[in-house]
Amino acid sequence: MIRGHKIFNKRKTYLYMIVLPAILFCKPSLDDQCDPFGEKNKSTLLLRTLLGDNSIFCGKSSSTENSKVLVAPTTFQCPSDTVPILNGNTVAMQVTTNGTELTYSINSDLPSGLTLDTKTGNITGSYTSYRGFLKNYTITGSNSLGTASCTFNPKFMGKLPFKTNIVSCWDSSGGSDPTCTGPVGQDGSLQLGTSNNFTGPTLVGADPITTDNVTGLIWTSCSIGQTDINCLTGTAGTFGYTGAQSACSNLDTLNSGAGYANLKGWRIPEREEYSYTINHNTTNPAIFTTYFPQTVSFNYKTNTIPPSSPTIAWYPTFIEGTYGAGALTDAHYLRCVTNATFDTAKRYLDNQNGTVTDLNTSLVWQKCTAGFTNVTDCTGGSAATSDWLSAMNTCNALSLAGRTWRLPNNKELLTLADLYITPSPAAIDSVYFPNTSSSYYWTSSTLPTGTAQAWFVGFGIGENGFIAKSTTTNYTRCVSSF
Repeated sequence: MIRGHKIFNKRKTYLYMIVLPAILFCKPSLDDQCDPFGEKNKSTLLLRTLLGDNSIFCGKSSSTENSKVLVAPTTFQCPSDTVPILNGNTVAMQVTTNGTELTYSINSDLPSGLTLDTKTGNITGSYTSYRGFLKNYTITGSNSLGTASCTFNPKFMGKLPFKTNIVSCWDSSGGSDPTCTGPVGQDGSLQLGTSNNFTGPTLVGADPITTDNVTGLIWTSCSIGQTDINCLTGTAGTFGYTGAQSACSNLDTLNSGAGYANLKGWRIPEREEYSYTINHNTTNPAIFTTYFPQTVSFNYKTNTIPPSSPTIAWYPTFIEGTYGAGALTDAHYLRCVTNATFDTAKRYLDNQNGTVTDLNTSLVWQKCTAGFTNVTDCTGGSAATSDWLSAMNTCNALSLAGRTWRLPNNKELLTLADLYITPSPAAIDSVYFPNTSSSYYWTSSTLPTGTAQAWFVGFGIGENGFIAKSTTTNYTRCVSSF
C-alpha cells in the first residue's frame, strides 16, 4: 500500500511537469474563461483540479462531489398572504425563487412563536397570542451574484373572545327553555368562546398575584388595600383617577425597589382588561372569586377615558358585570395589572361580500346593520329595530356569503365597540361598519338573574347593560365563526 502511494505521487509530479508548462506557455485562445466548451476553461479547470482548488469558479466548484451551482435570484416571490392564519395552527411558509445558495433576512421581528430560517427562507412556528397580528414585512435573499426582495403582509388571527360562562337558556318572556330551542342559537346553548384560565392567588413573598394564562396579564389578586392570600387582611380602598395612578405605580417601589411580587410596570387596567375577569353566570360579585377573592360588588377604576369626554373614565360594576362612566374624581375600588402593554388596535379585513373578518377575535361579522339592502356599502332600505326574539330569528335565517349566522353573545359584540375613538356617530370603525347606529344592539346573552332581560351593547360611546327582551326594540348585527 505504501509503495503504491509513492508511485501515485511520482505520476502526479510528472503530470504537473507536463501540464503546467502547456497551460502557462501555450498561446491562449480568445474564448471566454467561463465558456464550458472553450480551451481556456478546460485548461483552468484541469489546473485547479491538479492543485486541489475546490473554491467557487465560474459559479461552481471544481469538486464534483461538492458541486454547488450559484444562480442569481432573478425571480423572488414571498409566501401567499391572502388567507388569514388560524390561531394555534402550524405555519410553514416558503419564499419561491430561482436563486440558489441564498442567505435570507427579514426587516423586522416576526411575532412570538415564528422564526425565519436564514438558510432556507422557511418561516415556521405557531401564532398563539390572544390578539391578532397584521404587519408588512420585507424578505431579502442574497448571494454573491445578486440580491432580491419581496414584501408580504401575513394575517395572524387572535383567539375567540372569552366565554360569558352563561350555561342555560330562557325564552323571550323569561321562562326556562331547557332544550334551548325557543329560540335556537342562544348563548347558553352554544357557549362559544375561549375558556378563562387563571392561576392564583399565588404568594410571591407576601404579595398575592393572579395570572391570566390566556392573555399573559398578571393581576393583584386583592383589591388595593387588602392583603394575604385570601385578601382578608386590610380594607379595600377607593381612589379617584390620580390616586389610582399613584397607587398602581407605587407598587413598583415595594420590596426594596424590586416591585410588588418582584414585578414592575404596575398600572390601572383598561376597561377591556377588566372584562377578561367578568363571569356573567354569577353576580355580587360577577367575577371568578376563586382567583380574585373578596372582590367588592361595586365600581372599579379603569384607565379608559372616552376621547370625546376627557373628564370621565369607564368603570366595571361587579354587581352583574355592567359598565358605566363617571367623573375622574369619583372614588372607585381598584386592582392593578402588569406584564403587558394594552393594544388598542382593531384589525379588520373587508371581504367585499357584505362581511368583515376581525383578526383580533377570529370572528366574521355582518358588515351592515340588519335592514340595509345594499350589503357592500350599507345603503338602501333602512336599519331595522326589533324585539329580542325577532333579532335571534333574523340572524338564524340570514343567508349571506354562504355562511351560518347567529346573534352574537355579549362578549363578542363588545369587541366591536372602539372606546378610543370619537364616535362619528357611533363608537365603531365606520370604514368597515358604515352607517352603524349609535343606539343599542341585541346580544344572544340572557341575564341569568333577570331572565326576561338580555344584554345589549350601545354604540353611542360603548355602553353595556341589559334590557327587557319582549318590550324593547334594538338593532341587530349578526356574526359567524371563522
